[in-house]
Amino acid sequence: MEDEPGGRDELRRRLIEAAADVFSERGYDRAGVQEIARRADLTTGAIYGRFTGKDELLLEAIRARTVAELDSLFSGMPSTKADMLSEVGAHLATRERRQGDALLLEAFAVARRDPGFAELLQSLLAERTQLIEALIEGAKEEGTIDPDLDTEAIVRFAYTVGLGWALVDSIGMPRPQARHWEQVIRRAVASLAPADPSTDQGAGS
Repeated sequence: MEDEPGGRDELRRRLIEAAADVFSERGYDRAGVQEIARRADLTTGAIYGRFTGKDELLLEAIRARTVAELDSLFSGMPSTKADMLSEVGAHLATRERRQGDALLLEAFAVARRDPGFAELLQSLLAERTQLIEALIEGAKEEGTIDPDLDTEAIVRFAYTVGLGWALVDSIGMPRPQARHWEQVIRRAVASLAPADPSTDQGAGS
């Protein structure tokens, strides 16, 4: 019986790992459940006994390949919440190219033509959104981000940077030097800080 070695959680993990590999190699449309089951050394019945189909497998593969990195990034908090935003952005230039990025890009392609899947993807991204929103609100409370700036707009900016990076990285475009990218990111985050009252007074005099 398929459930005996390692239990249901272990078989679920094997299926998700196999799905991540197959989706990355072949893309969503060309990936078949039979190949995913074969890679996991299981049957297609094991897939349909645990997942509704390829859509759920893709979402779970994205979650498995991206959440761990996010957890590690947010585990060691710098001195301020704004510094954490800078660290996350600067990290893009030094991390290895990730399978999770390829999976996420596949998911966006599927979501464009499948409204139902788009809703599922939005739900998955909502988990990440809540984390970023909490970080921004914390930075507003500590005074490192201007409270008059809209949190949702800042979140969208963060997504634009992160997903845009994944897009150009996926086709192998040369990366900027890490120190140069970090300078740009830190300057961008610093621009979100409250305006200096003395500067405003000087400009108006």
